[in-house]
Amino acid sequence: MTSDSRVLFVDDESVIRFVTAEALRDQGFEVAEAANSDEALKLFHEPEHFDVLFTDVKMPGKIDGLELASMIRHLDPNIPIIIASGYALNIERRLGAVSSPVFFVQKPYNLEKLVKTVRELLAQKNDKTQLN
Repeated sequence: MTSDSRVLFVDDESVIRFVTAEALRDQGFEVAEAANSDEALKLFHEPEHFDVLFTDVKMPGKIDGLELASMIRHLDPNIPIIIASGYALNIERRLGAVSSPVFFVQKPYNLEKLVKTVRELLAQKNDKTQLN
C-alpha cells in the first residue's frame, strides 16, 4: 500500500522516534522526524505540507508538545493532531487549550493502533475537505 500522506513526528526519545517512524513508513507514510519543537517548526515551514502532526508532550526546549500543537493549529487549522504522553497528569485540561481536532494516545502506545488512528484521522480530514 502506498500513501502520499506526510506525517511530522516529534519526540525527543530517539528509540521511540526511530521505531514509530519506521512503523509509519512501513505502512506507506512519508515521515519527517524532529527531536524537539524548534526542529518541528523549521520542518513545518518548509514548502511541502504535512497532513498529520504527531507529537510527544514532554520535550526539552522552550516549548512543549502541546504548545507546538497550538502553534501548528494556528498555521494549519485543519491538520489532524495526535498528542502522546506517558505523563497524563492534567492532560485533559491542557488538551482543551489546543483547538480540535486533537487525538490523545497514552505512552506506551500500540503501533498498529497508532497507524490505524493516523489513517482514520486522514480519512476524516479528507471527508471534511470533500464536503467543503
